[in-house]
Amino acid sequence: MTVGMGVMVRSFEATVQAWISASLRADLFVAPLGPGGAGSRHRIPAELADAVGADPDVAAMDRYQQVPFSFRGQLSTLATGDFAVTGSRGHLALIRGGTSPEVLGRVHRDGLADPGAVASETFARRFRLQVGDVVEIPRAGLAHRATLRGIYADYGNERGSLVLDRPVFLAWFGDARAASLALYLKPGADPAAVAARLARDRPGLQVRANGALRAQVLRIFRQTFAITYALEVIGLAVAGAGLAQALAGLALARRGDILTLRALGAGEAAVALALLGHPLPLADVVAMESIIFAIRSAAFVIPGAIGVQEGGYVLVGAALGLSPELALAVSLLKRGRELTLGLAALVVWHLVETMAKRRDRARPAAAGLEGEGQTP
Repeated sequence: MTVGMGVMVRSFEATVQAWISASLRADLFVAPLGPGGAGSRHRIPAELADAVGADPDVAAMDRYQQVPFSFRGQLSTLATGDFAVTGSRGHLALIRGGTSPEVLGRVHRDGLADPGAVASETFARRFRLQVGDVVEIPRAGLAHRATLRGIYADYGNERGSLVLDRPVFLAWFGDARAASLALYLKPGADPAAVAARLARDRPGLQVRANGALRAQVLRIFRQTFAITYALEVIGLAVAGAGLAQALAGLALARRGDILTLRALGAGEAAVALALLGHPLPLADVVAMESIIFAIRSAAFVIPGAIGVQEGGYVLVGAALGLSPELALAVSLLKRGRELTLGLAALVVWHLVETMAKRRDRARPAAAGLEGEGQTP
């Protein structure tokens, strides 16, 4: 179960990373300060968006807006974007209907003559829609109609979204504000410098570079699934405790044999075989250990003789009447000490490095606070 959960989360994370890489292609992303969402009142006025788009370093700008609306009696999200910009410079992860440039270009060319829309996969599944279906969008007692031209993958809205081209949205609803802006810079422009300048000149806007926004999305994803990582650790701990309990039970059941073997000077292999219920004569164990030691010495170039020791036990154990499974189990039991010490060292190393990184991050902040406290 632990392995399955880990594989599922890692697979989903890889899918989200691929979706982010395909969807977030603009150089800068601008949003108003404050909480976002379809129902939020924090929006960028049209005049301010025009001023940002007129910046000398901006080559193109995609305005995104979203509002709540009722579709078939259920609350969902109606969104809009500049399909001409998204189709030529951006990317929409379409899974049905065609490629992003083809579908968005067609919707933009048709305009109000034959209004089109694209829907998120969640929206399409929720309302059982297919490409080519006609959707009715209610507005002030009227019902605007648009043909569904494409369906795209989206992991950001559980209610789903229906997206119109901006000219159609403006003609039907007249809302020229924007929830966010995607800026494509001219060749040679420095995204970090432009972002810093825009944020300084317009304090009411939050400007993030592409890399920073991707990092934030992944950080939120990992925080959301942090409980699954904890469950993985708990599962491994429970498995380890169960294994330790089983070995302890075997040791208690055969403690007389183990004490006798230790008194005779028997090593780990003899004790391991006794624990597994397949004891061998002491002379056979000594012979097997001698051959294994010789094999490990010959394979000194391989770190820890990983694989060599296991193969040696399987080959030599077969000559002494041990099954491959039993011989491999003896080898793994002998590696228990190495694994215990090695894992403990790795954990300590990880903690030391983490604390060092935290100290390094804290130094610039502390230096900044000291600098602010000094008077020139």
